[in-house]
Amino acid sequence: MAPLISLRARLISANSHSFPSICLRRLNSNRRHYSKMPPRTHDCGIDAEPIYRTNSYVAVKVKISKDKDTRELDVLQALSALPKHHPGSSHINQLLDHFTIDGPNGFHECLVLEITGPNIDDAACSRLPATLVKVIAKQILQGLDFLAANDIAHGDLHTRNITLAVSDLSALSEADVVARLGKVETGPVTRLDGGPLEDNSPTQIIRPASFPTSDILPENPSVKIIDLGQAFFGNNAPRTLHNPIAVRAPEIVFGDQLNVRVDLWSAGCLAQIFELVTGQPPFASMQYPNSLVEQMLQEIPDELPTRWQAKWQVMQEELAKSRAKWPEDEGDEIFTLQEWLDECYDFHDREAGFTRKELASLAEAIGSMLRLEPSLRATKMSSGKADVTWGQ
Repeated sequence: MAPLISLRARLISANSHSFPSICLRRLNSNRRHYSKMPPRTHDCGIDAEPIYRTNSYVAVKVKISKDKDTRELDVLQALSALPKHHPGSSHINQLLDHFTIDGPNGFHECLVLEITGPNIDDAACSRLPATLVKVIAKQILQGLDFLAANDIAHGDLHTRNITLAVSDLSALSEADVVARLGKVETGPVTRLDGGPLEDNSPTQIIRPASFPTSDILPENPSVKIIDLGQAFFGNNAPRTLHNPIAVRAPEIVFGDQLNVRVDLWSAGCLAQIFELVTGQPPFASMQYPNSLVEQMLQEIPDELPTRWQAKWQVMQEELAKSRAKWPEDEGDEIFTLQEWLDECYDFHDREAGFTRKELASLAEAIGSMLRLEPSLRATKMSSGKADVTWGQ
Protein backbone atom coordinates (compact mmCIF):
# COMPACT_ATOMS: atom_id res chain seq x y z
CA MET A 1 0.00 0.00 0.00
CA ALA A 2 1.39 3.38 -0.93
CA PRO A 3 -1.28 6.03 -0.44
CA LEU A 4 -0.50 9.59 -1.36
CA ILE A 5 -1.33 11.94 1.48
CA SER A 6 -1.83 15.22 -0.35
CA LEU A 7 -1.21 17.10 -3.56
CA ARG A 8 -0.30 20.71 -3.93
CA ALA A 9 -1.31 22.69 -6.99
CA ARG A 10 0.79 25.67 -7.99
CA LEU A 11 -0.61 28.92 -9.31
CA ILE A 12 0.66 29.12 -12.88
CA SER A 13 0.08 31.41 -15.81
CA ALA A 14 -2.61 30.56 -18.32
CA ASN A 15 -0.07 29.83 -21.07
CA SER A 16 2.11 27.55 -18.94
CA HIS A 17 1.28 23.97 -19.87
CA SER A 18 4.24 22.19 -18.28
CA PHE A 19 2.57 21.07 -15.06
CA PRO A 20 0.93 17.67 -14.74
CA SER A 21 -2.77 17.10 -14.21
CA ILE A 22 -2.89 13.72 -12.50
CA CYS A 23 -5.71 11.48 -11.41
CA LEU A 24 -4.32 9.24 -8.68
CA ARG A 25 -5.45 5.64 -8.45
CA ARG A 26 -4.89 3.22 -5.61
CA LEU A 27 -4.55 -0.48 -6.22
CA ASN A 28 -6.82 -2.74 -4.21
CA SER A 29 -5.61 -5.85 -2.42
CA ASN A 30 -5.27 -8.14 -5.45
CA ARG A 31 -3.20 -5.51 -7.32
CA ARG A 32 -4.95 -6.24 -10.60
CA HIS A 33 -7.78 -3.74 -10.48
CA TYR A 34 -8.02 -0.11 -9.56
CA SER A 35 -10.31 1.06 -6.79
CA LYS A 36 -13.34 3.13 -7.75
CA MET A 37 -12.33 6.34 -9.44
CA PRO A 38 -14.09 9.44 -10.80
CA PRO A 39 -14.30 9.81 -14.57
CA ARG A 40 -11.01 10.66 -16.25
CA THR A 41 -10.50 13.10 -19.08
CA HIS A 42 -7.01 11.78 -19.81
CA ASP A 43 -5.23 8.47 -19.35
CA CYS A 44 -1.81 9.39 -17.98
CA GLY A 45 -0.58 5.82 -18.14
CA ILE A 46 0.71 5.78 -14.56
CA ASP A 47 2.56 2.62 -13.63
CA ALA A 48 1.73 2.15 -9.96
CA GLU A 49 4.21 -0.67 -9.48
CA PRO A 50 7.23 1.52 -8.57
CA ILE A 51 5.12 3.12 -5.83
CA TYR A 52 3.48 -0.09 -4.67
CA ARG A 53 6.62 -2.15 -4.20
CA THR A 54 8.06 0.17 -1.54
CA ASN A 55 5.34 -1.18 0.80
CA SER A 56 5.35 2.09 2.74
CA TYR A 57 4.09 5.64 2.67
CA VAL A 58 6.03 7.58 0.06
CA ALA A 59 6.29 11.03 -1.47
CA VAL A 60 6.06 11.36 -5.25
CA LYS A 61 7.78 14.38 -6.76
CA VAL A 62 6.36 15.02 -10.23
CA LYS A 63 8.58 17.34 -12.24
CA ILE A 64 7.30 19.75 -14.86
CA SER A 65 7.43 18.52 -18.44
CA LYS A 66 9.73 21.27 -19.68
CA ASP A 67 12.39 20.31 -17.12
CA LYS A 68 14.76 18.10 -19.10
CA ASP A 69 17.62 18.35 -16.59
CA THR A 70 18.34 14.91 -15.09
CA ARG A 71 20.84 16.23 -12.54
CA GLU A 72 18.58 15.60 -9.55
CA LEU A 73 17.90 12.01 -10.57
CA ASP A 74 21.59 11.43 -11.31
CA VAL A 75 22.63 12.67 -7.87
CA LEU A 76 19.89 10.73 -6.06
CA GLN A 77 20.81 7.52 -7.88
CA ALA A 78 24.49 8.01 -7.03
CA LEU A 79 23.60 8.52 -3.36
CA SER A 80 21.37 5.43 -3.36
CA ALA A 81 24.30 3.31 -4.55
CA LEU A 82 26.61 4.44 -1.73
CA PRO A 83 27.17 2.50 1.51
CA LYS A 84 25.14 3.84 4.42
CA HIS A 85 27.94 3.72 6.99
CA HIS A 86 28.25 7.50 7.25
CA PRO A 87 25.99 8.90 10.03
CA GLY A 88 24.87 11.68 7.71
CA SER A 89 23.42 9.33 5.10
CA SER A 90 20.23 8.94 7.15
CA HIS A 91 19.67 12.72 7.04
CA ILE A 92 19.44 12.96 3.24
CA ASN A 93 16.07 12.13 1.68
CA GLN A 94 16.49 8.86 -0.21
CA LEU A 95 15.32 7.94 -3.70
CA LEU A 96 13.21 4.77 -3.57
CA ASP A 97 12.31 4.51 -7.25
CA HIS A 98 11.49 6.60 -10.30
CA PHE A 99 9.27 6.41 -13.36
CA THR A 100 7.84 8.56 -16.15
CA ILE A 101 4.25 9.48 -16.94
CA ASP A 102 2.85 10.68 -20.24
CA GLY A 103 0.16 13.26 -19.55
CA PRO A 104 -1.72 15.89 -21.54
CA ASN A 105 1.11 18.39 -20.89
CA GLY A 106 3.94 16.07 -21.91
CA PHE A 107 6.28 13.64 -20.21
CA HIS A 108 6.96 14.04 -16.50
CA GLU A 109 9.78 12.49 -14.52
CA CYS A 110 8.48 11.16 -11.19
CA LEU A 111 10.73 10.57 -8.20
CA VAL A 112 9.52 8.21 -5.47
CA LEU A 113 11.06 9.47 -2.22
CA GLU A 114 10.87 8.94 1.51
CA ILE A 115 7.97 10.84 2.98
CA THR A 116 8.83 13.40 5.65
CA GLY A 117 7.05 15.86 7.90
CA PRO A 118 6.92 19.66 7.59
CA ASN A 119 10.02 21.77 7.12
CA ILE A 120 11.56 23.36 10.18
CA ASP A 121 10.52 26.83 9.06
CA ASP A 122 6.84 25.88 9.32
CA ALA A 123 7.28 23.66 12.37
CA ALA A 124 9.21 26.10 14.51
CA CYS A 125 7.49 29.37 13.48
CA SER A 126 10.46 31.31 14.88
CA ARG A 127 13.59 30.37 16.78
CA LEU A 128 13.98 26.86 18.16
CA PRO A 129 14.82 25.94 21.77
CA ALA A 130 18.56 25.62 22.38
CA THR A 131 18.35 21.88 23.07
CA LEU A 132 16.69 21.25 19.69
CA VAL A 133 19.07 23.58 17.84
CA LYS A 134 22.05 21.51 18.96
CA VAL A 135 20.45 18.24 17.85
CA ILE A 136 19.16 19.56 14.53
CA ALA A 137 22.33 21.47 13.64
CA LYS A 138 24.44 18.37 14.28
CA GLN A 139 22.26 16.23 12.01
CA ILE A 140 22.26 18.80 9.22
CA LEU A 141 26.03 19.13 9.36
CA GLN A 142 26.34 15.35 9.26
CA GLY A 143 24.08 15.22 6.20
CA LEU A 144 26.13 17.88 4.44
CA ASP A 145 29.34 16.10 5.36
CA PHE A 146 27.99 12.92 3.76
CA LEU A 147 27.34 14.85 0.56
CA ALA A 148 30.69 16.66 0.60
CA ALA A 149 32.59 13.45 1.33
CA ASN A 150 31.22 12.17 -1.98
CA ASP A 151 31.95 15.44 -3.81
CA ILE A 152 28.29 16.44 -3.99
CA ALA A 153 26.80 19.83 -3.15
CA HIS A 154 23.15 20.34 -2.24
CA GLY A 155 23.12 23.82 -3.75
CA ASP A 156 19.82 25.02 -2.30
CA LEU A 157 20.12 24.72 1.45
CA HIS A 158 17.63 26.71 3.53
CA THR A 159 15.12 26.07 6.30
CA ARG A 160 12.31 25.07 3.94
CA ASN A 161 14.46 22.27 2.53
CA ILE A 162 15.09 20.76 5.95
CA THR A 163 12.20 18.63 7.16
CA LEU A 164 11.36 16.77 10.33
CA ALA A 165 10.65 13.06 10.25
CA VAL A 166 7.47 11.64 11.76
CA SER A 167 8.94 8.66 13.57
CA ASP A 168 5.98 6.26 13.82
CA LEU A 169 4.38 6.94 10.44
CA SER A 170 5.19 3.52 8.95
CA ALA A 171 3.30 1.77 11.74
CA LEU A 172 0.06 3.65 11.11
CA SER A 173 -2.82 2.57 8.93
CA GLU A 174 -3.99 4.84 6.14
CA ALA A 175 -7.03 5.81 8.21
CA ASP A 176 -4.82 6.77 11.16
CA VAL A 177 -2.56 8.89 8.98
CA VAL A 178 -5.53 10.72 7.47
CA ALA A 179 -6.98 11.26 10.96
CA ARG A 180 -3.74 12.87 12.16
CA LEU A 181 -3.61 15.12 9.13
CA GLY A 182 -7.20 16.22 9.56
CA LYS A 183 -10.04 16.64 7.12
CA VAL A 184 -8.99 17.03 3.50
CA GLU A 185 -9.80 20.50 2.20
CA THR A 186 -10.43 20.89 -1.51
CA GLY A 187 -11.33 23.78 -3.73
CA PRO A 188 -12.44 24.20 -7.33
CA VAL A 189 -10.07 25.54 -9.98
CA THR A 190 -11.50 28.49 -11.89
CA ARG A 191 -10.19 30.85 -14.53
CA LEU A 192 -9.79 34.53 -13.73
CA ASP A 193 -11.67 35.42 -16.91
CA GLY A 194 -14.54 33.07 -16.03
CA GLY A 195 -13.99 30.93 -19.09
CA PRO A 196 -14.06 27.12 -19.22
CA LEU A 197 -11.05 25.13 -18.05
CA GLU A 198 -8.81 23.61 -20.66
CA ASP A 199 -8.61 19.83 -20.92
CA ASN A 200 -5.11 19.78 -19.42
CA SER A 201 -6.14 21.69 -16.27
CA PRO A 202 -7.15 20.09 -12.96
CA THR A 203 -10.69 20.70 -11.75
CA GLN A 204 -9.79 20.71 -8.04
CA ILE A 205 -6.83 21.39 -5.79
CA ILE A 206 -6.15 19.99 -2.34
CA ARG A 207 -4.87 22.20 0.45
CA PRO A 208 -1.55 20.88 1.83
CA ALA A 209 -1.99 19.06 5.14
CA SER A 210 0.40 18.99 8.08
CA PHE A 211 1.03 16.95 11.19
CA PRO A 212 0.46 18.46 14.66
CA THR A 213 3.51 20.11 16.21
CA SER A 214 3.53 17.48 18.98
CA ASP A 215 4.20 14.84 16.29
CA ILE A 216 7.11 16.61 14.66
CA LEU A 217 9.07 18.33 17.43
CA PRO A 218 9.89 15.58 19.92
CA GLU A 219 12.80 15.80 22.35
CA ASN A 220 15.06 13.96 19.90
CA PRO A 221 13.95 15.03 16.41
CA SER A 222 15.37 13.56 13.23
CA VAL A 223 15.80 15.76 10.18
CA LYS A 224 15.90 15.05 6.47
CA ILE A 225 17.50 17.35 3.91
CA ILE A 226 15.21 17.35 0.87
CA ASP A 227 14.96 18.79 -2.65
CA LEU A 228 18.16 18.04 -4.52
CA GLY A 229 16.90 19.84 -7.60
CA GLN A 230 20.00 22.07 -7.66
CA ALA A 231 22.47 19.50 -6.34
CA PHE A 232 25.59 18.89 -8.40
CA PHE A 233 28.76 16.85 -8.53
CA GLY A 234 31.93 18.80 -7.76
CA ASN A 235 33.43 17.93 -11.14
CA ASN A 236 30.36 19.16 -13.00
CA ALA A 237 29.29 22.35 -11.26
CA PRO A 238 26.65 24.59 -12.89
CA ARG A 239 27.43 28.17 -13.86
CA THR A 240 25.10 29.53 -11.18
CA LEU A 241 22.52 28.51 -8.58
CA HIS A 242 19.03 29.92 -8.06
CA ASN A 243 18.75 29.76 -4.28
CA PRO A 244 17.22 32.34 -1.89
CA ILE A 245 19.27 35.52 -1.79
CA ALA A 246 19.58 35.42 2.01
CA VAL A 247 21.69 32.24 1.75
CA ARG A 248 23.43 33.02 -1.54
CA ALA A 249 27.19 32.58 -1.29
CA PRO A 250 29.36 35.43 -2.62
CA GLU A 251 30.88 33.25 -5.36
CA ILE A 252 27.34 32.86 -6.77
CA VAL A 253 26.76 36.62 -6.70
CA PHE A 254 30.09 37.29 -8.44
CA GLY A 255 29.65 34.52 -11.02
CA ASP A 256 32.75 32.63 -9.86
CA GLN A 257 33.50 28.92 -10.18
CA LEU A 258 31.30 26.87 -7.82
CA ASN A 259 32.17 23.86 -5.70
CA VAL A 260 30.76 21.97 -2.72
CA ARG A 261 31.77 24.79 -0.36
CA VAL A 262 28.68 26.76 -1.34
CA ASP A 263 26.88 24.56 1.20
CA LEU A 264 29.26 25.71 3.93
CA TRP A 265 28.13 29.29 3.42
CA SER A 266 24.46 28.31 3.57
CA ALA A 267 25.15 26.13 6.60
CA GLY A 268 26.45 28.99 8.72
CA CYS A 269 24.37 31.67 7.12
CA LEU A 270 20.80 30.52 7.29
CA ALA A 271 19.75 26.93 7.27
CA GLN A 272 22.05 25.47 9.85
CA ILE A 273 23.12 27.76 12.64
CA PHE A 274 22.15 31.42 12.63
CA GLU A 275 18.46 31.17 11.80
CA LEU A 276 17.96 28.10 13.97
CA VAL A 277 19.33 30.07 16.93
CA THR A 278 17.71 33.46 16.32
CA GLY A 279 14.68 32.77 14.14
CA GLN A 280 15.94 35.06 11.37
CA PRO A 281 18.81 35.02 8.87
CA PRO A 282 22.04 37.04 9.25
CA PHE A 283 21.46 38.79 5.92
CA ALA A 284 18.24 40.45 4.81
CA SER A 285 16.17 38.35 2.41
CA MET A 286 14.37 41.27 0.72
CA GLN A 287 17.29 42.87 -1.10
CA TYR A 288 19.28 42.78 -4.32
CA PRO A 289 22.71 41.20 -4.87
CA ASN A 290 24.50 44.58 -4.68
CA SER A 291 23.15 45.40 -1.23
CA LEU A 292 23.66 41.78 -0.14
CA VAL A 293 27.40 42.05 -0.83
CA GLU A 294 27.48 45.37 1.02
CA GLN A 295 25.93 43.76 4.09
CA MET A 296 28.35 40.83 3.86
CA LEU A 297 31.30 43.24 3.94
CA GLN A 298 29.82 45.07 6.93
CA GLU A 299 29.29 41.95 9.04
CA ILE A 300 32.27 39.85 7.97
CA PRO A 301 35.82 41.11 8.69
CA ASP A 302 37.29 39.55 5.52
CA GLU A 303 38.87 41.39 2.62
CA LEU A 304 37.01 40.91 -0.62
CA PRO A 305 39.01 38.55 -2.86
CA THR A 306 40.98 40.45 -5.50
CA ARG A 307 39.28 38.68 -8.40
CA TRP A 308 35.89 40.10 -7.33
CA GLN A 309 36.92 43.71 -6.68
CA ALA A 310 36.33 45.00 -10.21
CA LYS A 311 32.76 43.69 -10.15
CA TRP A 312 32.26 45.13 -6.67
CA GLN A 313 33.32 48.56 -7.94
CA VAL A 314 30.57 48.40 -10.56
CA MET A 315 28.09 47.25 -7.89
CA GLN A 316 29.02 50.22 -5.67
CA GLU A 317 28.40 52.64 -8.53
CA GLU A 318 24.99 51.07 -9.13
CA LEU A 319 24.18 51.33 -5.42
CA ALA A 320 25.14 55.01 -5.39
CA LYS A 321 22.86 55.75 -8.36
CA SER A 322 19.99 53.85 -6.76
CA ARG A 323 20.36 55.68 -3.45
CA ALA A 324 20.46 59.03 -5.18
CA LYS A 325 16.93 58.29 -6.39
CA TRP A 326 15.70 56.71 -3.13
CA PRO A 327 17.79 58.03 -0.23
CA GLU A 328 18.06 55.70 2.74
CA ASP A 329 17.13 56.72 6.25
CA GLU A 330 20.12 58.10 8.10
CA GLY A 331 21.48 56.60 11.28
CA ASP A 332 21.28 52.90 10.36
CA GLU A 333 23.46 50.87 12.66
CA ILE A 334 26.21 48.61 11.34
CA PHE A 335 26.75 45.36 13.25
CA THR A 336 29.49 42.81 13.27
CA LEU A 337 28.39 39.18 13.02
CA GLN A 338 28.78 38.72 16.80
CA GLU A 339 26.81 41.90 17.55
CA TRP A 340 24.05 40.97 15.10
CA LEU A 341 23.75 37.49 16.61
CA ASP A 342 23.37 39.02 20.09
CA GLU A 343 20.89 41.60 18.82
CA CYS A 344 18.71 39.06 17.00
CA TYR A 345 18.73 36.60 19.88
CA ASP A 346 17.85 39.16 22.55
CA PHE A 347 15.08 40.59 20.38
CA HIS A 348 12.81 37.70 21.34
CA ASP A 349 11.15 38.10 24.69
CA ARG A 350 11.63 34.51 25.83
CA GLU A 351 13.62 32.53 28.29
CA ALA A 352 17.19 32.42 27.00
CA GLY A 353 18.31 28.97 25.91
CA PHE A 354 21.89 29.99 25.13
CA THR A 355 24.24 31.83 27.46
CA ARG A 356 26.33 34.78 26.27
CA LYS A 357 29.37 32.52 26.29
CA GLU A 358 27.59 29.94 24.12
CA LEU A 359 26.49 32.64 21.68
CA ALA A 360 30.09 33.85 21.44
CA SER A 361 31.21 30.31 20.61
CA LEU A 362 28.42 30.02 18.04
CA ALA A 363 29.45 33.31 16.44
CA GLU A 364 32.99 31.99 16.10
CA ALA A 365 31.74 28.76 14.52
CA ILE A 366 29.41 30.61 12.15
CA GLY A 367 32.19 33.03 11.23
CA SER A 368 34.46 30.14 10.27
CA MET A 369 31.90 29.09 7.65
CA LEU A 370 31.00 32.60 6.50
CA ARG A 371 34.33 33.36 4.85
CA LEU A 372 34.17 35.32 1.63
CA GLU A 373 36.96 33.25 0.10
CA PRO A 374 35.50 29.73 -0.34
CA SER A 375 38.85 27.98 0.18
CA LEU A 376 39.15 29.54 3.66
CA ARG A 377 35.84 28.20 4.96
CA ALA A 378 36.04 25.74 7.82
CA THR A 379 36.31 22.08 6.92
CA LYS A 380 35.73 20.94 10.48
CA MET A 381 32.76 21.98 12.53
CA SER A 382 32.02 21.12 16.12
CA SER A 383 28.34 20.50 16.82
CA GLY A 384 27.40 19.42 20.31
CA LYS A 385 29.79 16.70 21.46
CA ALA A 386 30.54 15.36 17.99
CA ASP A 387 32.97 16.77 15.46
CA VAL A 388 31.73 16.87 11.91
CA THR A 389 34.57 16.82 9.40
CA TRP A 390 33.81 18.07 5.91
CA GLY A 391 34.93 16.20 2.82
CA GLN A 392 37.86 17.79 1.05
